[in-house]
Formats: sequence, structure tokens, C-alpha cells
Amino acid sequence: MKVKFLGTIAAEGGPALFCNCRYCKEAQKRGGKDIRTRSQILVNEDVLVDLPADTYLHKLQYNLDLSKVRYLLITHSHSDHFYPNELCNHGSHCGYDMAEPLMDVYGNQEVKNRFIREAGYQISRPVANTLTWHVVSEFQKIDTERYEIWTLKARHIKTENALFYLIKQGDKAFMQCNDTGLLWEENYEFLSSLGVKIDAISLDCTMGAQEESYFGHMNLKECLQTVERMRKSNFVKPDTRFILTHFCHNGLLLHEDYEKICAPHNVEVAYDGMEIEI
Repeated sequence: MKVKFLGTIAAEGGPALFCNCRYCKEAQKRGGKDIRTRSQILVNEDVLVDLPADTYLHKLQYNLDLSKVRYLLITHSHSDHFYPNELCNHGSHCGYDMAEPLMDVYGNQEVKNRFIREAGYQISRPVANTLTWHVVSEFQKIDTERYEIWTLKARHIKTENALFYLIKQGDKAFMQCNDTGLLWEENYEFLSSLGVKIDAISLDCTMGAQEESYFGHMNLKECLQTVERMRKSNFVKPDTRFILTHFCHNGLLLHEDYEKICAPHNVEVAYDGMEIEI
């Protein structure tokens, strides 16, 4: 299983579009791993987690064939994770010779509502026929031809049931945990009951060096606490990889700062374009 971090920051981008804070100025000056686009993850070539407005940029940056995507997993309806208008370009006269002519889209009810509200008026019937919508909720198993996928309960937004996903292929499993604050206790109970051993886990680190706890995201201290708790659980392996992602300029740290803090804990720091194989 290959996991590629296409984008690794929150909604404002990094450096942020309209910002001149110390973090954004220094990130723009340094470039490299400090230039971050909106968060998105590609598993193998056919599972895409979230659909931000930067998806087209990711296609160009990494020479992707996104026509291979069969399963689109949407965590929640916020615009940096779901840009519904892009689905109007899937298939028919907008996409010829696609590797996968059909796409299954998974998300909560608000995700589907947002698509209907913002993009439904402009999608053609032939394009709409290439998409199959699945409204899912937390702790639900999704069986596909290629994967076993489970939805989990994110602590992110009080107006909808935000999700994160566990993706299993054969004996390999990857779990992405963003956007979410400290995980609800139900997630640990559910994961412990599955009998799945996870090879790699990505964690939300939006708040970075900030000390104050935040409902919908984790800071660095909370991420490291979560890693330590998970390492004592029955759903990880001795060599499970933990990777921080979904950063923010309000986190007050640059890439090398995160690496210095995380290295002693054997925790990795994602950057745009980072790819791992498990």
C-alpha cells in the first residue's frame, strides 16, 4: 500500500493567502517543505481522501492520473476538504478515456447536501451518472472490491458528523485522523474491537505549539500524547508509523521545528509530496 500526502496544511494554505505573520513570511522565504497546500491524501492510485480546491494543482505537481480514482472519501463539508464543483468535471465530455469511468463518493449527509446545493445545478446528467453517492456515518464498514474501509468519529464540528477513515488492503492498513481534536473514547473502543493492526496513522496537528486545547484540532502536545496512548493499544504494530499532518500558521512552527521536536518520539512530519509504502 502506498500513501501519498498531496497537501498538508489547513484552509488558509502555507504561507496563507492574505497573511504576513512571522510564520508565513519565513515559510515563503524558505520554500521547500514549508510551502504547503490544502490537505489531501492519495492511497495507491484509486483512493482519494478529500477533494480540496488544490486538487488540480496536485494533479499537475505530481503528474497524477486522477481518472484512476474509484473511491473518494470525504471527511466533512468544510471547503478546504470538499470543493464540490470539481466533481462536475468527472467523465462524459469532461473526461475521456478514463481508467475508472465510475466513482464511489463517501461522506456524511451534509457533504452530499453541499454538493447538491453548490454544484448540482451545473452537473450534466451523463457526468452525474458516473458518480455513486454513499451517505455514511461513524463506525460503519464499507466493503469494496479492493478494500475494507471503516468510518470513525471525528471531534471537529458540532453541526455535522465529521469522519475520518481506516483503509485496509490485504494485511496492510492506514488510518488518517484529520480533521479532529483529541479522539473520542468510542474510537479507541471500536478500533480495539476490530482486530485490525494498523501500519501507519496520520494525526491532525493544526494547533502546533499552541498550549491551549481546541475542540476541533490537536496541538503538538496532544498529538504526542495520542501517539503514546495508541502505542499501548492492541490495534497498532511495534513498528507502526505515526505521521503528523494538517498544519497551520497558527501552529507557530516551521517544518524543521516540528522535526526536531518529533524525532525523539519517533514521529514523522509530513510535507507536500511525501510518499510512504507500508
